[in-house]
Amino acid sequence: MPIVAERVSDRILESSSTFPVDMKGRYLISAPSSFGTVPIATGEGVSEVLTRIEGLFTSVYAGYTGVVYNPLLSSADDIFDSTASFPDPNGALSERAIRGDSPNLFGVQALNDSPPNNLDAVGYSDPGMLITDEIDIGALTNGIGTQNVLVWWQAVTKDFTYDKSPIQGLREDVNDPARLIYTEADPSLLKVYISADNGGSYSELTNLYPHSFNVPETGIRLAFRNDGLQDVYILAYGIMY
Repeated sequence: MPIVAERVSDRILESSSTFPVDMKGRYLISAPSSFGTVPIATGEGVSEVLTRIEGLFTSVYAGYTGVVYNPLLSSADDIFDSTASFPDPNGALSERAIRGDSPNLFGVQALNDSPPNNLDAVGYSDPGMLITDEIDIGALTNGIGTQNVLVWWQAVTKDFTYDKSPIQGLREDVNDPARLIYTEADPSLLKVYISADNGGSYSELTNLYPHSFNVPETGIRLAFRNDGLQDVYILAYGIMY
């Protein structure tokens, strides 16, 4: 469930079960809906909220002993590899992403379908791609690694409305402010994959559905792919192991 904070001050505004009608001047700290409404104490800051969310992963999903939770709130959370590529029958796919240094600004670009630059060198449209660095699970498990993971992510699309002011004789009763609207991204828009061989091969994931490797693995990557026609913004992700 989303936690709403004020951009200018990082002040926590509310813990909600739905997205606010207008996100202008605000951002979301994201957590799985299975956590319910995350309780927020008066005066708590972002760091306290993140600590609480991180603890909830292994509390709610008790079959896992740890989590790599990335709230994607600042440049410190930018653990994405701009040099990585994703294997595809039509040729390796390079990063096509939106990289931000503040909350809710990390995303995967839409399918490149706008002429004249909509085709790559061999004549195919390129989807949006964003690939993490290799995540060292071995360092978190005393070198043992993990054979089972549960991956969660939340992503949204963004839409803007423009200010509408009354105009005499035309729309005298209309006075709507500009809005920034978040909508949960349909699963068909964003596909997420996992690799345990440093990006040599990937398996597609289902959100919050267990994934198993053949043997315990110590390093994994996630890849986010957007074949849709609208940019998708990743609010956060978590890897339970």
